[in-house]
Amino acid sequence: MYSLTKHLTNKTITSNSFERCIRFLASYTRKDVEIPVPITGGHIAAQLWQGKTNPGSPSYSPIICMHGVQDNSCSFDPLIPLILKDNMTIISVDQPGHGFSSHTKGAGYDFLLDGVATISRVIKHYNWEKVSLMGHSFGSIMSFVFAGTNPEMVDRYIAIENLHVISRDTVKVARRTYKLLFQVEEKLTNPNIKQPSYPYDVLFNGCPKQGKGL
Repeated sequence: MYSLTKHLTNKTITSNSFERCIRFLASYTRKDVEIPVPITGGHIAAQLWQGKTNPGSPSYSPIICMHGVQDNSCSFDPLIPLILKDNMTIISVDQPGHGFSSHTKGAGYDFLLDGVATISRVIKHYNWEKVSLMGHSFGSIMSFVFAGTNPEMVDRYIAIENLHVISRDTVKVARRTYKLLFQVEEKLTNPNIKQPSYPYDVLFNGCPKQGKGL
């Protein structure tokens, strides 16, 4: 839509420019998809962009776009048409609890680890062997963690703002990430684990102690 809008805002619209806009819009497809998450009974909503098939053009690893906190997959809408090429697939996902994706259900939730798990679920759903990751803000951190713990599955990594360097032992970080991720998955899949519930006064009085004064 970017190119079409650009042409329509010009003072003079020629037939050639309009034809170029039509060819541009016809060069790719975009559709809304839902990826099921069996362990929670919910789904991951996403936008699947696909460039036209062209045997004479090179092939590319699918690109997974991860947005940041309190955002949604539409934040990539202005960018994707500008970088989408023939034989290229780009999927922009709504993080759990964002956009049209389901909220995470169960006894455990961690935005970072759930985002990392979302990347894994998208890859498994489409049976992709290797992908490229493009993240914005906190989505770039999720993509960075996934790429660091699954380097054999990532072709390229693109960060748009907010890349935090982890100044720790990479092996320990990878092991800890997987350990926590599996703990969350266990809580989500175990029907015997219920989300804890506390009276308001107990929760209120416990906040300064647990949060160190926050």
